[in-house]
Amino acid sequence: MLCRYSWPGNVRELINIIERAMLLCEGDVITPRELPETISRRNAFDVTPETSNEPFLESGFSIDNWLRKPLKEVRKTFVEQLECRYLTKVLSSTNGRIGEAARQAGIDERTLFEKMRQYGLTKENFRIQTNPK
Repeated sequence: MLCRYSWPGNVRELINIIERAMLLCEGDVITPRELPETISRRNAFDVTPETSNEPFLESGFSIDNWLRKPLKEVRKTFVEQLECRYLTKVLSSTNGRIGEAARQAGIDERTLFEKMRQYGLTKENFRIQTNPK
């Protein structure tokens, strides 16, 4: 999770998060529970076409962890992961063409752009690369 996070605050943010996690950690291993939600949540939706076949529930949000969270939070996370996976598949199938993806999903383009921003998806990630010959 730490390696996949974009670190907008750079080294200072990393240092603060590691120090915080060390203080919260009850054992020798830092788990997603000790990390801020911005990191654990972001990584839950860090999906690219190459990773879209990974198990559905990721980033420490396993069935065992469900019992530690209220139903409202479990439901929200589950729905967000489902929505992100669905949009990833739609964008992959349309090669990142926003208009076509929005029509296929039954939403308007503005809503699709907002959801893409929410989940860290960009249309460029879904474009088929062609090699000029």
